[in-house]
Amino acid sequence: MVYFGPAFYRTTNPSGRIGQFMEVGRGGPQNTKVEVATMKRKLGSFYLISLSVALGLCMVSGVAWADNIAWDLVSSSSQNLVSYSTDAPDFGNPGDGFQKYTAIQQACPPPPDPNLNSIPYALVDDSACLYPTDLGGIIDSMTDFDEFFGICDTVNDVNSDPVNATWIFDISAGDSDFELHIDLAAMGNFEDPEDIYVWSYQVDSGAVQTILTAVADEGNTLTYTLAGGTVVDLSDPLVVDGVTLSNYFQTFSTPIPAGSQLTVVLTALTDGGYEGYAARNILVTATTDEPPPGGGGEPIPVLSMTGVAAMALLLMAGAVFLFRRLH
Repeated sequence: MVYFGPAFYRTTNPSGRIGQFMEVGRGGPQNTKVEVATMKRKLGSFYLISLSVALGLCMVSGVAWADNIAWDLVSSSSQNLVSYSTDAPDFGNPGDGFQKYTAIQQACPPPPDPNLNSIPYALVDDSACLYPTDLGGIIDSMTDFDEFFGICDTVNDVNSDPVNATWIFDISAGDSDFELHIDLAAMGNFEDPEDIYVWSYQVDSGAVQTILTAVADEGNTLTYTLAGGTVVDLSDPLVVDGVTLSNYFQTFSTPIPAGSQLTVVLTALTDGGYEGYAARNILVTATTDEPPPGGGGEPIPVLSMTGVAAMALLLMAGAVFLFRRLH
């Protein structure tokens, strides 16, 4: 008999477990245990790949749409704004204000009309052309012609009480993940607690929530850069949620509950003709189940309850499969 080397054939024990081979060769047949680690790794890798694919399919089992559902003072436009009002009286002084404003484009040079924009000087920055020596302001009178809400010196000859501006929005188009966004800017030497700038909101008949309370950072100084390049250092800037306001708008956002109607209120009390505070881009965003009418919006993959159930079943089936094959 010529021997050409060992030969193997697989045996299966009564339990069906794979793990022993019979060797026929030198010295005759003998039982040899063969490690099954390689087989386990292959089965495990196959299961993990299948699990990853299924997980992706389950997780992307629905789509929501992120959309702007209501706003005011966004590029001088509004959407789903039910009403806007203010209880401030007519101050009768062009240096005092608590209302919406829009800068009017002017020729420069010649000749500028200083009376064309009836906006308090503390709010408008004329340093780029009309008044190169201007030392304050937020809205660049030569480039910024979008509507904004401005506040300056509400304590005056005709008023000494806090004043309020109220916006009511229809937010019923949203389904979840509601957020309120507001852009704020300010410039001046403010006082605390004399100067008050507070935002609040209410969804439907829910509790009134206070947000974006501004306080003067007394003892500190902020450097402001005007449109014409002039640099001005002023003490006691305003701080909102730890962020120092400057004469350039910054966006502040807060999550709000879902609902049908949102009421936003701005309350102010300020005594100083050289302290300006401005707001714009009052915007409500949310996710919706349907794409916005007319297009737009941003699709967002979401995990549905169907996907969660499918994932649970897949994990259970995979565990049973591996247990039966490896034991």
